[in-house]
Amino acid sequence: MNRLFIIAIVYLAIQGTTADIKKKRQECRDYVGDRANCQRFVRCFHNLRVLFTCASGTVYEPKLKTCIEKELVTDCDDSKDRVEIIISSNVTASDDDYPTIEADEDALNIISLKDITGKDSSTNVQKQFGCGSYCKNQGLCVIVAQAVTCQCQSGYTGLQCQITPLVVLPLPNQCQPSPCQNGGTCYLRQGTFGCSCPIGYSGVCCEINLAATNPCYTNPCVNGGTCQIAGPNLFRCVCPAGFNGLRCELRVCDPNPCLYGGICIIIGNSFQCQCPPQYTGPTCAILIPPPNPCLSQPCLHGGTCTPTGPTTFVCSCTPSYYGPCCEIRNYCIPNPCYNGGSCVATTTGYLCQCSFPFTGSNCETLITTPVPRPVCACVVCPCPTPVVTMVNPCLPNPCQNNGGCAVLQNIARCYCPGSFRGYYCQFARKRAMSNAPCANMTCMNEGECFVNENGPQCTCPKPYYGKNCELINRPRTCTPSPCGKDGQCVITQDGYKCLCKNDTTGVLCEQKIMPKNYRWCPIDCRSGTSCVYEGSTPKCRAL
Repeated sequence: MNRLFIIAIVYLAIQGTTADIKKKRQECRDYVGDRANCQRFVRCFHNLRVLFTCASGTVYEPKLKTCIEKELVTDCDDSKDRVEIIISSNVTASDDDYPTIEADEDALNIISLKDITGKDSSTNVQKQFGCGSYCKNQGLCVIVAQAVTCQCQSGYTGLQCQITPLVVLPLPNQCQPSPCQNGGTCYLRQGTFGCSCPIGYSGVCCEINLAATNPCYTNPCVNGGTCQIAGPNLFRCVCPAGFNGLRCELRVCDPNPCLYGGICIIIGNSFQCQCPPQYTGPTCAILIPPPNPCLSQPCLHGGTCTPTGPTTFVCSCTPSYYGPCCEIRNYCIPNPCYNGGSCVATTTGYLCQCSFPFTGSNCETLITTPVPRPVCACVVCPCPTPVVTMVNPCLPNPCQNNGGCAVLQNIARCYCPGSFRGYYCQFARKRAMSNAPCANMTCMNEGECFVNENGPQCTCPKPYYGKNCELINRPRTCTPSPCGKDGQCVITQDGYKCLCKNDTTGVLCEQKIMPKNYRWCPIDCRSGTSCVYEGSTPKCRAL
């Protein structure tokens, strides 16, 4: 009983609403103009009335029910055919009123005036026009059988296209941005993602560095080495034979660690050097000193030994001794001969050669008898024998005190030990005396300056003599000629002189001239040394 009562009440309410809408529709003046705007007019449809606007440059003529040029209309304020129109705002299909809506201003550009005023307007042919004030979301008004409905854009629904379509958002791409670390590649799978990790990494996002947890994971050992874990993040490599280094990266014997031509021999993971004879040490870096012939102290009587080779040496003797090992006593040092006498050493003593007018064992006695006439043919005695011979100037050795003798341009040249001076090494070097005075002394003809108690003196090579070695020994007279068969004695402004021929030379043309390349000393000496005579024995000495 109650249900029937409720249905009855609802029915009566609907009928009342429908009747009210019909009443308002009946009151709607179709084709009436808008008093406020001559371009606008009203069309009454079943469910609402629509205010249309004539095209630009035209106005609405109610009597003709059409739009004409505005010059043809003189009265736009006709109260009979034009009324004041109030446009409904925020019209909804649920409103009970009979609403008035406004078509878009360009609606008649889309739909012709005939379509909304002619007989076709009541047919079922759809006529569309814009009506943004009624149809929402860019929906279009459609006239079908004198009713206006909304034709919605795709996705929109409702009587006025007011219902927004449900937007189904796609699932987010979990690989954008990529969550994979350390160069991992992201890929999608059902509802989640996965990472394809590079070698050496693992974990959901490749965040685990396998090398950090296992130092042998990447096998850092090369050349076949075996990796062993030595502690946290530590490893050691067990290298095969022939390799070593932290990662077995070094090849034993490459490069060759053995110096000076040593041969590298591989022994397990190490090496051994086979060194040349003069070197030793793990890499042949140590030079083996050569044999020292001076270790046996061969120089006697305080002599100083100087090695000249593996088995040879030279002794620098004290002033009173000479000989290869300073074994011979030199009784002439200091000179026991007085008055300028020359001392000649013997094996058991000495002999003094006295200058006139002195005599005696030490030239200590003055001779009072007349000066004897010279017995030699030269100005300075002794005089050479005028017989042409090939004489080696170093034999017998004129160099005293163990001086070495070499022949230069057919003349003997002496190389003295450090403690002797003079052309023939005949004077002991006195350390207390400076050699500076010799700077102002000029010795000619290869003469050498030395300093003694009398100041700077010149010591001359034969056949020169004089204070500055400026004089040369010469014949005392040409009657008879002392120049032999290969010389001619002539008189010059300096005295007598022998002109030599047939490749001879000398004071009396007594010496044969030898070729420049003639070898007076027969030993081939290595670089840095020269062949000299020590006594009568040829030896190599560093000069």
